[in-house]
Amino acid sequence: MQFNSTQKYIFLLLLLVYSSLNSPILAQNFTTVSDSLINLLAQQEDPTARIDLYNDIAYSFRRHQPDSLLLYATIALEEAEQQQYKKGLMIAHKNIGIYRFKQSFPADSILQAYETAASYAERINDVYQRAALANNIGLVKNTQNKLNEATGYFLEAINILRDNNHPPTRLEGL
Repeated sequence: MQFNSTQKYIFLLLLLVYSSLNSPILAQNFTTVSDSLINLLAQQEDPTARIDLYNDIAYSFRRHQPDSLLLYATIALEEAEQQQYKKGLMIAHKNIGIYRFKQSFPADSILQAYETAASYAERINDVYQRAALANNIGLVKNTQNKLNEATGYFLEAINILRDNNHPPTRLEGL
């Protein structure tokens, strides 16, 4: 399969957006967000809300403290398993995939986490997470130089959002 000009444009645009998100200048702001979320934990008694908060905390560490990302994602995963909370399981697996991607784990390990998350997203019909996970899988395929597969996943992400009438800002975020 050959890339057409639209596919090349989309691929390069997504690659540019992804690479621009890793600025170390923003680290102080990320730390402030993480600290604020951690402070909310003491106030949260509802089990599913705590799991959501653990996942939010994990995600907030994605750019500046990957070991903390893994710690909070693992806590979220364990609690979500106990509560049988599918949304919590989905986000925890996605966060673990992000950790593995950032730490350059083998592609199969990263894909396993993202694909598990995607299966939960499908079960609970979370359109945005389905699209985001297709995009993340595309990024992994890109690192493997499987450009046709990567482009297929990027286009799948766009089509999921477009087919479900998500606002353009969500589409641009991919």
